[in-house]
Amino acid sequence: MFIKANKKRGKGQEVRCKKSGFWFLTSGFCFIFALGSKEDAVTLPIIILFYYLFFISSSRNRLNPIRSNLKVILLFILLGLIYPILRYLKYDMIGTGEAMGIYTSLTYLLTEINVIIFYYLKLLLLPINLNVDPDIRPVISLLNLSALTSIFITFLIVISAFKFRKKDPIISFSIVWFFITLTPTSSIFPLWDAAAEHRVYLSAVGFSIFLAQLIGRIDTKTRFFPRTYFMCGGRMTNFVLCLFIIILLSFSLCSIKRNFVWKDRVSLWEDAVRKSPSKARPHAALGLAYNEEKGLIDEAIRQYRIALGIKPLYFDALNNLGIALDMKGVLDGALQKYELALLMKPNSPELYNNIAIIHAKRGEMDKAIEGFKKTLELAPNYMKAKKNLEIALKGMTNFEGSTSVDRYR
Repeated sequence: MFIKANKKRGKGQEVRCKKSGFWFLTSGFCFIFALGSKEDAVTLPIIILFYYLFFISSSRNRLNPIRSNLKVILLFILLGLIYPILRYLKYDMIGTGEAMGIYTSLTYLLTEINVIIFYYLKLLLLPINLNVDPDIRPVISLLNLSALTSIFITFLIVISAFKFRKKDPIISFSIVWFFITLTPTSSIFPLWDAAAEHRVYLSAVGFSIFLAQLIGRIDTKTRFFPRTYFMCGGRMTNFVLCLFIIILLSFSLCSIKRNFVWKDRVSLWEDAVRKSPSKARPHAALGLAYNEEKGLIDEAIRQYRIALGIKPLYFDALNNLGIALDMKGVLDGALQKYELALLMKPNSPELYNNIAIIHAKRGEMDKAIEGFKKTLELAPNYMKAKKNLEIALKGMTNFEGSTSVDRYR
């Protein structure tokens, strides 16, 4: 819709369609809705800026279209600021990892540059060995060889994009698109996860445009292979055509195989544990999947303990291990895990509800009632705690089950 509001006629001449105001307004509303669904949409104003710079700018004065459309650009920039402002007002920060002491702004930025070059680009070029929870080690020093290499490669790519913007603006724009759309998750604002496969989805559009444009420029005047017509009349050799077919079939088979990994939570997290054995979260997630989907309580307990061996103060694993021990009838062990988790999150209503259930099972009804009341103080609309309090006040014991922490779906 935004592109429809702008038209280019001749070299360096810009005209507007008759309903440009309508299309600008509609694209603005869509932008607001996009911000509410996916944070990557915040990059749209910068994309618009480079769209004008690469495709509508005149050869005489490259900034003329930007100046003539300054109101539109400023409108999208102001709309784009809504998301970070609201996030800051709600969480007192834009990122998440810094509050947990995982990264500083510098170490996260260095790590992300490394991730973009050596992980995301690898996924796009060769999408094998996929992992729902990759184990990314932080880059803590600028003197790290991997960090220096990734910075150098990034610098060369960006410089190349601007150098060839006149000769091939589509390739230049696709490169800029790739890096800009990664900035919400790969910048100076630390997040819990240094890398995630789904973050590349939007950036992959730029990579795909780049690849398609590059393929279109393949020299077809080779002397070694017979020629054939392929893709909208463009010439390619039979060899190149066969190569693309083999690659396409191979990637299709990999996608089918990957779908079997995603068939349920158990198979997904078993795959993650195999590929990230030194990371706590896959073990904790697998333990929860074993417990909830397979009823394998002993296996779940083993996975929780592996996770806690890697990361001793892991709230999710402590809480869910407490639930598993409760199901096994090990009430003292369950209470011990809950109390340890409570030191980490003293205002967790789910945890107070779980502790109250343990007290009730031990016949300590006064403590149980007190625990359910504390839960409702923290979360007045917590229906499970309301029912449990009513049951406890009646002297009954058929409580609603303990609440697990599931942040792995």
